[in-house]
Amino acid sequence: MASRRVLSSLLRSSARHSPSTRAPLAFPPPPISSPRPSPTGFLLSGAVEYAVPAASLVPPSPPPTSPTAGAIGKIIDSGCVRDDAEGHLAQYQMHLAEMEAVRAGMPVVCVNHGGNEGSAVRDIHMENFTVSVGGRDLITDASVTLSFGRHYGLVGRNGTGKTSFLRHMAMHAIDGIPKNCQILHVEQEVEGDDTTALQCVLNSDIERIQLLEEEARLLSQQCTDTYAVVRKRDLEDDEETGKSNSKANGSMDKNAISKRLEEIYKRLEFIDADSAESRAASILAGLSFTPEMQRKPTKTFSGGWRMRIALARALFIEPDLLLLDEPTNHLDLHAVLWLESYLVRWPKTFIVVSHAREFLNTVVTDIIHLHGQKLTTYKGDYDTFEKTREEQLKNQKKAFESKEKARAHMQAFIDKFRYNAKRASLVQSRIKALDRMGHVDAVVNDPDYKFEFPNPDDRPGPPIISFRFHFVCGEFF
Repeated sequence: MASRRVLSSLLRSSARHSPSTRAPLAFPPPPISSPRPSPTGFLLSGAVEYAVPAASLVPPSPPPTSPTAGAIGKIIDSGCVRDDAEGHLAQYQMHLAEMEAVRAGMPVVCVNHGGNEGSAVRDIHMENFTVSVGGRDLITDASVTLSFGRHYGLVGRNGTGKTSFLRHMAMHAIDGIPKNCQILHVEQEVEGDDTTALQCVLNSDIERIQLLEEEARLLSQQCTDTYAVVRKRDLEDDEETGKSNSKANGSMDKNAISKRLEEIYKRLEFIDADSAESRAASILAGLSFTPEMQRKPTKTFSGGWRMRIALARALFIEPDLLLLDEPTNHLDLHAVLWLESYLVRWPKTFIVVSHAREFLNTVVTDIIHLHGQKLTTYKGDYDTFEKTREEQLKNQKKAFESKEKARAHMQAFIDKFRYNAKRASLVQSRIKALDRMGHVDAVVNDPDYKFEFPNPDDRPGPPIISFRFHFVCGEFF
C-alpha cells in the first residue's frame, strides 16, 4: 500500500513537470499586432513573435492579474519596437549616405552640344533590376525598355517607390543605363544667391560660358599687348636687330591670339550662342516670369518660384533623359498649359510622375505602371491605360475563377476515389493534370478611399454674431 502511494506521488510529480502540463509563463506572449507605419516610413511589428513547439501547447488560461507581469510585457513590447525602429532608421541613414556619395561623384549635368550626329544615346534597356531603400524592396526583378523619343508617364499608388526609381536612374544605379547617358532629375529647387534667374539658367551652358570668358580674356590681352608695343616704340630707341626680334615675337603672339579667337567664334556660331539668352528668357516667360522677375536675384524668390527656375534650367539643358516628379505642383494654369505644349514637342525621352489626368493625357505616349513591386508598360495615354488595364483585370479574374473551378473539381474527384482500386489510373491522371495546371494570380485591387459628407440640416443654426439697433431721434444707436 505504501509503495502504491509513493508511486502515485512520483507520477503526479513527473506529470506536473512534464512539457505537456507545464505551467504557463508569468505573462503570456503578447499577440502579433498588425504592422503600423513608423516615423521613418517603414513597417514595424508591434510585438515579438514567439515560436512555441506543438508539444508544449496548453489550453488557454486566463491572463494573470499581476501588475508586474503587465509592466514586464509593456517593457518587452516597447523595447522590441524601439529596436526595430532604430534598426530601420540606421539602414535608411546608411542608404542616404550611400546615395549622397554616389551623387557627389557624378558629373554635373549641363548643356551638351555634341557634334552633328546628335545624341549618342538611343534606347535604354534595364533588365532584372531591384530598387531597395533602407533594406526594404520597392521594385523587384523588373525590366523596362525606354525607346528614344517616347514620353512616359510613371503612375502608381503613393509610397510604392516612384520617386526612388527616378533617383536610382538619375544616379546610374541601375544596370543597363549607358554611362554616357545624360540624365537630369528635377527634384530640388535652385539655391538662392545673388545670381539672377536668367543667368542661373544660362549658367547651365558651361561650354558657352567658358568660350565667352576666354574670348574676353584674349581680347583684353590683345589690347594690352598692342598698347605695350606702341609705348615701347615711343619710349625706347633700340637697335635695328632688337627691333626686328621684337616685331617677330609680337607678330607671333598676335597671330596665335587671332587664330584662337577665330576658333572660338566658329564654335560659338556652331552652338548657337547668340540665341541662348533669348531661348532661356522664353522658357522663363512660359513659366510666368516677367522680364523684371528674370533680372531679380534667385534669393528673392520663394521655394515654389525657385522650383520653376530649376524646371526652366532642365528644359534649357535638354538632357538625353529628363525625369520630372510632379512638375505641375508649383505652376499656375498658364504655366501648366505652356508646359504641356512644350513637352509635346520634346524631341528626346522623358519620364513624368503626375496625378493630373489631363496633363498625362496630353504629354505622354506610354504609361509605366508600378504595382506589386513590378513595372508594366502600356501604349497610349492615361485613359487608354485605364481601359486596357480594366480589360486585363477582367480577363485575369475570369482565368483565375476558371482555374480554381477546374482545380476544385479535380481535387474533389481525387479525394473521392483516392482509395478506390478500380479508379486508381483515373486518380493518377487527375493528379498529374493538377500538377501540370498553370498558376494564375488572383486579382489584387488597390484599396478604394470613400469620402462622405453629411447633408446639412435645413434649419439654420444659432447665430454667431448678433447686432441690436435702437432708433432714437432719427438716428441709429
